[in-house]
Amino acid sequence: MSGDERSMSGGLRGQLRASLAPAIALAVAVALLRAVYLLFFSPYELAEDEAFYTLWSQHPAWSYNTKGPGIAWAIWLSSHIFGLSEFGIRMLSVISALITAVMVAVMAALATRDGPVHVARRAALVAAALCCLIPAFQATSLLATIDAPYLACWAIAGAGAMLIATGPGRRDDGTSRAAAAGWVLLGLGVGIGFLFKYTILLILPGIAAWLWRHRADLPTPRGGRRAAAAGVLLAVVGLLPVAVWNAQNDWATVRHLLGHVNIGLAPATSPAAAAIAENRPAVNILGVGEFIGAQMAIIGPAMVLMVIGTLAMAGTRARMCTLLAWMSAPILVFYLLVALRTPGEGNWPIAGYLGLLPLAGMWVATRADRNARATARVRGAFFLWHATIIVGVITGLATLRLDLVRSGLESVGSPLARRVPIGRLIGGREMALHAAELRERVSRETGLAPMFIAQHYGRGSQVEFYLPATLAREDRRVYIAQSRMGGRVVQHDYWPDYDLSQSALLGRPAVIIADDASVERWAPYFERVELVGELRGGTRGSRFGLLGWGYKGIPRPDGPRAF
Repeated sequence: MSGDERSMSGGLRGQLRASLAPAIALAVAVALLRAVYLLFFSPYELAEDEAFYTLWSQHPAWSYNTKGPGIAWAIWLSSHIFGLSEFGIRMLSVISALITAVMVAVMAALATRDGPVHVARRAALVAAALCCLIPAFQATSLLATIDAPYLACWAIAGAGAMLIATGPGRRDDGTSRAAAAGWVLLGLGVGIGFLFKYTILLILPGIAAWLWRHRADLPTPRGGRRAAAAGVLLAVVGLLPVAVWNAQNDWATVRHLLGHVNIGLAPATSPAAAAIAENRPAVNILGVGEFIGAQMAIIGPAMVLMVIGTLAMAGTRARMCTLLAWMSAPILVFYLLVALRTPGEGNWPIAGYLGLLPLAGMWVATRADRNARATARVRGAFFLWHATIIVGVITGLATLRLDLVRSGLESVGSPLARRVPIGRLIGGREMALHAAELRERVSRETGLAPMFIAQHYGRGSQVEFYLPATLAREDRRVYIAQSRMGGRVVQHDYWPDYDLSQSALLGRPAVIIADDASVERWAPYFERVELVGELRGGTRGSRFGLLGWGYKGIPRPDGPRAF
């Protein structure tokens, strides 16, 4: 037995310490580089959703109509620690990505604990590196959306499940205490994760089924029932804020989610979505192909690594490997089924890959440990691993400066330039400055204090965040007309200060941030409306400025709210 092999026979804590050091060092180094980039080099302003969630953080509540309170609470905390700026808000995601990489490395190390320590170390390092190389994870680590903290919570819950599964029953090396700690981590991850995204619950069916199947082999730690009860309690506590808020608000979130996935039990999220739903077949087989294609695009070569790693490692029926596969399966299957009904966003199922990353890391590590390095399997493993590194580095560098990528593509006349989503990340500040200039112009002409009205919640939130601080807080408020003009209800509709039916608003002039140049759309709500044209900074053809004089009110929509 080699020295490395003997070292794995020690206590669990010592095993993890020996296995995780390189992976933790990598995760910390990447987090520091991301923080430096955001502080000194990032050209990106807040995207619409980031600005929207930041506005939520300034209106604390038990929950919100489309999501739980996690993102609002987290942005509030991050911005109070690091400052109310792009850097301060986005540090939430940098820290979350660090936690995700470390927890994925923990899962890989636990799954390989019975082998040589150098294999466990390599598996953990590869798994952590994949978290940093996959394009979808790179994007979530730099933007303050729900994805980064949600992924961190999922990884914490997954690591907790792996700790529960350590054993069987070896009390002399700390597995008893580890299993107890695992229940706490599982409950903590699920409870906090639910505050960000409700699909965190989909990690539970696979874990529960695996635990039931292997119940005879699992350790029964001292205080195991108390630890399990504590985990359940932590998970339930995470459900309470959302449940309380929804009970008080006609279960708005439930109706929004049912309409969002178009399963026929609730209104679609907007009239446009309803029209699309009416013309869509009941089962869209092509949607599955689109779903798989989108996943390949945002995951890259690591997708193949995960598929092969899952088949190879879970196929061995090793207990810990099958747990990783079982915890990932429900959410991937769920969104595959959703694709049969409605198009989704590519990032929706990415948490499901967190259980597969350790399997990919283990497969690469075991292939690298083979003596016959020239075999086809070994060559294939290294080809996929190197392809993942190359694609990850290229996409990572491109993500840092999408403005330069677009400029380069435009300089060579490439039609791909239009597909670079830079308009979502640059231009908000200039658009807000233009809106403020229009407000000043109307104020001079009328002697009144114009208000801001936006047609879309995202653009309205973006403008509100970047309006000059010289304006009073009340004057920087941007009212949202989305639900009153055919769109879905948004969080602004729950805030009395943003109610467009307030009598104090009647007769006031307004600067309007509209989705199109239609004066006729706004004419019924003002005595006179004037088209200014496209606002500076906005994506061409999507952000127009209008001026309205003599606000007459925009009525609430008739019938049930379309959440």
